[in-house]
Amino acid sequence: MRKPIFKNTETQKTFDQQGYVVVKLIDEVQLEALNSLFEEKHKDLPPSGFFASSYSPDKTYKDEVSNKIVEILKSSYDEVFENYQPFGASFLVKMPSEDSALAVHQDWTIVDEEENYALNCWIPLTKITNNNGPLMVLPGSHFDNFKTLRAPTLNFFFSHEEEKVMDKLVPVIPKLGEAIVLNQSLIHYSPPNRSNEVRRAITAGVKTKGVPMWFHYKNKETKAIERFLMPEDFLISFDNFGVDIFEKPKGELLKQVEYDDRILSSSEVENILVKFSEKSGNLIKSKGFINNLKSIFRFAN
Repeated sequence: MRKPIFKNTETQKTFDQQGYVVVKLIDEVQLEALNSLFEEKHKDLPPSGFFASSYSPDKTYKDEVSNKIVEILKSSYDEVFENYQPFGASFLVKMPSEDSALAVHQDWTIVDEEENYALNCWIPLTKITNNNGPLMVLPGSHFDNFKTLRAPTLNFFFSHEEEKVMDKLVPVIPKLGEAIVLNQSLIHYSPPNRSNEVRRAITAGVKTKGVPMWFHYKNKETKAIERFLMPEDFLISFDNFGVDIFEKPKGELLKQVEYDDRILSSSEVENILVKFSEKSGNLIKSKGFINNLKSIFRFAN
């Protein structure tokens, strides 16, 4: 049985059921410090799209950003978490453009999720609205309810059935100072930033203290799924992020893993989505993907 990672028992209970929770995490001083750090490190921004500081080829920049964010968040982490260890942080930026969406996905398996936690703290640095690229989640879609193994070279179980998944997503609109804390395995998505302002946020990782970091790879030749032991900073260490994540990891090969990464049929995905709804208690009938989008963007100009 996993040791709790949240100090508050009700927060832990909600997180375990839903796969995410919204918590008060930072104060105005921390928010100002994080925005100042962003402005210091980003004198020039791209004209459109989405980017994360972890995508940069500049390791010095990535380390400086990550270390400073973790330093600013340290006191807040100590108030919210126990038996925890930070493992890095990155800025997430959505420019006002149609190409700034982030596809529906699950984050990588980086720890033994049977025994430990790996969390992603999503912290807005600007006010989040329904039309500037909010985070949307699928409650109950985390590892506890469907045991997935996730890596860039593996399939998502719902590939080719993304619309069914999108139909069940719920927008989460945190206030400034709040964080959406996600289980790494929770299905999530972020639509385009259709406002006139840059949307700034942070992703900051927290895991069970002292547990090893993993990365998985489907061998191109043997098709075997291999598990590698990775350094604590491997998530911000890729020289060419979009290419290197699909190559054989540079860590220590631990073992081959038995896992069926087949893409499930439409009916199988539908049954699993029902399970997610039942397990999370999120039993509100879906309005359908199009109606959901209309609701999300109802305040768009």
